Amino acid sequence: MESLDLKKMTGQDTQYNVKVEARTRTRACSGRQKASGNPEPSLPSSNEISAQAKRIGKQLLGMSKSAVMKKDNSIGLIRTLAGLLRSSSQRSTEVKRAMGDFVKFLGVSDILKHRDREMKLYVSVCSVHVLRLHAPDTPFSDETLALVFHVFINAIKGLSDVASPFFDDSLDLLKIAAKIKCCLLMLDLEQADSLLLELCSTMFGVVNSDNYEEIVEPALDLVSTLVDESDLISQSLLDCILGNLAPSCLGPEGEEVSQSAQMFAWGLLKRSRESMQPHVQRFLTQLLDGVRTDSDLVGNPSQLVLRVHEASPQIMLPVMPHLQPSLHVESEERRLDGVDLICKLLTQDKANHLTSDYPQLVEAVLGRLNDRSTSVRLRVLQHAHGLVSSLPLFHQKSAVVRGAVQRLQDPDEKVRLAAAVAFCNIAGEYPEMVEDGSSYDALVSRLWDKKISVRKKVASCIGKLIKQWSAACEDSDAYSVGTNNKKRLIEFIVGLCKLTKTADPELSAFIEDNVFRNGVLSAQFAPSKASLWWAVLWSETQEQGKQSIIDLLKSKCTLQENMTVLLNLRLESKAERTTRTSIHGLSHVGDTSAEMMPPKMTAAERLARKVKQTASSLKHLQKPEESLEKIFGMKDNNIFRNLGTMATLGTNFATAAAAAKELQSRLGSRGPTAELGQALSARMCPTLISPDVLNASLKQASESSKEYTFVLELSRAEPRIFVGCFDTLKEMLTGDDELAACLAAEVLANAGKFIFTSDQVILSQPAVEKLVALCNCGRPKASKFACQSLMYATRFHEDRSDILDGVFKVSLGALKSHDIFDDHSMLLSHMKVISTISRMDLPTLELYASTIYQLVMHKFMKIDLSSGKPLSKSSSDEPSWGRPSQDIEIKAELIKTLSQALVPLVWTKEPAPIVVNVVKQFSEDLQDLTDMDTSAPQFEMFKWKLRRVHWSTSEPCPENTLAMDPAEYSEEEKLAIEKQHADASPDAGWIRLAAAKALFRLFRVYDGMLSGNDYLTLGLACQDSIVEVRQALLKKIESTVDYFQHHGSTSGRGARQRCAKMTALYALYGADPYEPNVKAAFTQLRKYVVKRRAILQKISLKRATSGDSGTMVDEMPEFSLIFLVYFMAHHPDYDAEAMTQITAGDELMALFKDSLQMFLEALVIPQSSRQKDKESLTAELKNNAGVALKILRQLKFCNILDVANEDIDAEASLNARQICDIGLSLTKGLLHEVSPIPGATPSKFSGPLSLPKKYFSPRKLTAEDKRIDGSDLPPQLKMPKLRDLFSDACGFRMRFKGQKARKKRVAKEEIVEQTKKRKQEAINTLADKEKEKEKPKDPDPEAPLKLYQKPKDSLDDFFSSDEDADMSS
Repeated sequence: MESLDLKKMTGQDTQYNVKVEARTRTRACSGRQKASGNPEPSLPSSNEISAQAKRIGKQLLGMSKSAVMKKDNSIGLIRTLAGLLRSSSQRSTEVKRAMGDFVKFLGVSDILKHRDREMKLYVSVCSVHVLRLHAPDTPFSDETLALVFHVFINAIKGLSDVASPFFDDSLDLLKIAAKIKCCLLMLDLEQADSLLLELCSTMFGVVNSDNYEEIVEPALDLVSTLVDESDLISQSLLDCILGNLAPSCLGPEGEEVSQSAQMFAWGLLKRSRESMQPHVQRFLTQLLDGVRTDSDLVGNPSQLVLRVHEASPQIMLPVMPHLQPSLHVESEERRLDGVDLICKLLTQDKANHLTSDYPQLVEAVLGRLNDRSTSVRLRVLQHAHGLVSSLPLFHQKSAVVRGAVQRLQDPDEKVRLAAAVAFCNIAGEYPEMVEDGSSYDALVSRLWDKKISVRKKVASCIGKLIKQWSAACEDSDAYSVGTNNKKRLIEFIVGLCKLTKTADPELSAFIEDNVFRNGVLSAQFAPSKASLWWAVLWSETQEQGKQSIIDLLKSKCTLQENMTVLLNLRLESKAERTTRTSIHGLSHVGDTSAEMMPPKMTAAERLARKVKQTASSLKHLQKPEESLEKIFGMKDNNIFRNLGTMATLGTNFATAAAAAKELQSRLGSRGPTAELGQALSARMCPTLISPDVLNASLKQASESSKEYTFVLELSRAEPRIFVGCFDTLKEMLTGDDELAACLAAEVLANAGKFIFTSDQVILSQPAVEKLVALCNCGRPKASKFACQSLMYATRFHEDRSDILDGVFKVSLGALKSHDIFDDHSMLLSHMKVISTISRMDLPTLELYASTIYQLVMHKFMKIDLSSGKPLSKSSSDEPSWGRPSQDIEIKAELIKTLSQALVPLVWTKEPAPIVVNVVKQFSEDLQDLTDMDTSAPQFEMFKWKLRRVHWSTSEPCPENTLAMDPAEYSEEEKLAIEKQHADASPDAGWIRLAAAKALFRLFRVYDGMLSGNDYLTLGLACQDSIVEVRQALLKKIESTVDYFQHHGSTSGRGARQRCAKMTALYALYGADPYEPNVKAAFTQLRKYVVKRRAILQKISLKRATSGDSGTMVDEMPEFSLIFLVYFMAHHPDYDAEAMTQITAGDELMALFKDSLQMFLEALVIPQSSRQKDKESLTAELKNNAGVALKILRQLKFCNILDVANEDIDAEASLNARQICDIGLSLTKGLLHEVSPIPGATPSKFSGPLSLPKKYFSPRKLTAEDKRIDGSDLPPQLKMPKLRDLFSDACGFRMRFKGQKARKKRVAKEEIVEQTKKRKQEAINTLADKEKEKEKPKDPDPEAPLKLYQKPKDSLDDFFSSDEDADMSS
């Protein structure tokens, strides 16, 4: 096409050039395709066009009306004319004159009313070109022009179908009309409003997703020009435009409005903003103010306002003040819409015009957080994150955050849920907005919400927050934990781990199964980066937090082991069924040997029992036992293959995740079985600390002290997670880094028994040689761990015995050499090797036990070792009160190592007599070493530095001495002070502590072979004069009790008895002068009682279902009371005869009374974290008191055996009976003091009581053996009263319903009692005054009391003053 000059049809004669581009389309259904290969015909000249146009015009004008209306007669001529006019120039006057006949034809014929679509199209094309040629004038009358525009509007309807054969011509028609702006002529017609409305409606109707890109520009040019030039926009036209902009305002009809029509309306409003702005503003203001209009738009105007704001925010500026009243109307629905509208407007306000011009809108919408309607508060919270993202001012963002935090305490559950989500979304993306720690405290407090849905949602949000923060910190330095976010990230991770071990089973299960399902930190973290973060987390976490992480890892590994056992039992059961089937076919042989054998559990029975045991750890699920049985009854081997993959220790996260995904696809996504599969997958996959992270930590440990500590402590706490790190450990052993090799040796020492489980896992020869070299490296700890690793690593080696025998003999030979004393580290290093091999290999212990004992106790102890090179700080456990001298330090370590050598890790048979004899000799030596008299003969072999007293205040005080004034003390007092300071020396305390710890260690195995005197020695050691020694032994009691409970205290009388004996020692701290020791001992005692009662409850339930006998006393925690009485009866400070001279408040009485009360409190007062009703709590109190009373009464009828020869000890027996009487009184007093129901009496315990024969024997009673009242205490001794409860002092208060009312009642009774007492005192005072008045005056003023002395007729009167005593004569 050539360029044509078109005149702008605006009433002006201005010319402009328009280039009409020819369109070439290839459409499958267009009906006309461009001929390929043919040259394009040349364009006709203006003369040719005018001649042909004139001819066609005459032909059409000469036709009759009926002939013209026949399409076949006229369509060809009109189509040809349209083609000619497209090629004509606007400046061609010949063509313009030639079109006169056609113009007349349009005016006199009915062709403009033709119904044919094609006819309308080409007639409209011709008409538009006629207008182009005649611009700026028009050759048509108003009536004809109106018809021309009607035909034009109908013609462009063909744009709706891009596949139509007329689409191209319709598009060209639209473009030409838009270019020449011929439609402006319709604005001068009477039908202008209707034509404009019809045109707009047609354009909205034809635009769609197929043609939008092609027609949008010319269509917008055409319509926007008309709107801009229109004098007045009618309400109907405004409804048409706004209705397509916001279809929801059209009601049901709005569903038919396409997305393209909405976009077209959006573009039209944007392009014609200045023209439409006053009309739209007026209309929206009327809608928001509730003014009635003529609009046909229905429904809520919020969507319309929002869409208008999207298209042109400037239009909305005057309208915004009319939005705020919608937030305060009575209708909840309108308030909801108002909140939605304002929040969306604020979030869309990119230029921040609204927030700067109308800040009150932000305050108003945030004020709806206190709305009475839950739905309104919810709606505001749903927009909180968007508001923070969009609001420009910091104080506005902070107001949103504060509002979300406040709603965390909302009374409605849904609002609290939404507030938690909103707050975490804001904190995750904009952490700088939440710097206040109290906001996070408010969030965390919802983890204890009364609704489980809120607790789960908050935990989930915190898990998401952790991932967001960790992802944001990926590129930052993990060791720089200076920012609050990193500190909180660590706190959140540890906090979630702690919650998995709380008393909230639903929440803990949700965290394990959902929050930790895909790991804790961001998935974007590389293992090396994640290992850094875990190392920092570990270093910044307290012991309780570390323990919660360890507990999670332990439960995961335990579940993996249980699943492995289940899978193996399944295979055994399957093989058993196959074997049983084959044997059944041979039953005719008549072999009866199987019938004679005792019944044994089959693999199927063991599988069923193991299924039940495993399901008990998944109680939060629906029917876990049935679901697990159903899974193991399936025949799909792929299920068990995937379970086996996840159950294998050391499986990495990627492999486990793939197995979990396949398992879930086979179990489905719904139902209890699918839920169980999801839980198993989440708990067995290494989501917390994966093997990849551990491998990275091992590789980086030698360069980072935090990672070194992290790996080391983790391997000690839960070594099973290092099974997947074997290859990395091998590399570390064979490398050149000595520190890395030592770390690998220690990790292998801890995890070796889980790694080296078959002959398929073997260390290479260079790695074994490295371990042998480390055994002789001269560093005690490194030698010990290398030796342990060697023991595990050579389990399947052919030359195992030669390797170990060579290492042992090298160390033994070194210990016998004279040069060994020059270096204490080397001495202890070889001793550690000897000890490690002895305790892990029984034949070696039996062979060398006497030799090792002789070396230590009869050689090393008697040699002065103060001249050798001392141990390094890392080689010994330095107490908090200071490091001892060189000689004492190495000898204490040797005592410890000898005790370790004599206690094997695992007993497979009874210890050999030679080992037992060595142990007895060693225990006698240890008893002597716990003596607090440093001047005793057994201490002559120690070169220790004792604390001295410098009896002078004027001379300089030497080191390690205490200056005191000699004039203030007698010679006896000086000797006592000197001895007291010498006994409290660190050197002496160190030896006593080492000896006591060694005795504790011997009791683990040789309890039945040691005497009662050894047990008494342990108790006396816990009352050492040095407070740090007592603290250390308290921790040793705790570790020993935990050891017994972990190694079979739930079964076997011997194991329970050892545990009970150690637990009784806690009571000795009841009279400890150091208050923290008292609290720590009572806390540990309570912990033991709670754990023991939980085990007992399971045992009782099992026996009840199986019909076995009831609970035995030796299974209860009260069994420890027997050994406490035994110890107190032999206590050197207890004297039965001295009880006749002391009072209840005497120090001697307090020593035993306080110990008994602390122990009885832990036994009698119920241990419960939840509030109970008074009746059930009182019943539990009565039952507990009944058991304690039964034991104490039974012990009164027994004799106590001597600690050495096991003969009856009459003195200790009397002491025991008196102690039992004190205990009986305290038990009844406790019941009376703490019982919620007054007057409660203890219950009777009918269970049997079996006492250990080694300590007690029954006695025969005679009439002289006891008083009438049954008490063995002196008659004049008042029964001891209770001191302040240990439970209250340690923060363990008993809680029950109605407790506050009881406290008020007791307080009121005390007030009444005090009032009565004061009244009685006032009455007595008045009576005394009256008596004084009635007395006659004494004639002798110097001795007024001689004649009128009060007689001493009561016990209290004997405690009179000295003056009275003198006058009494």
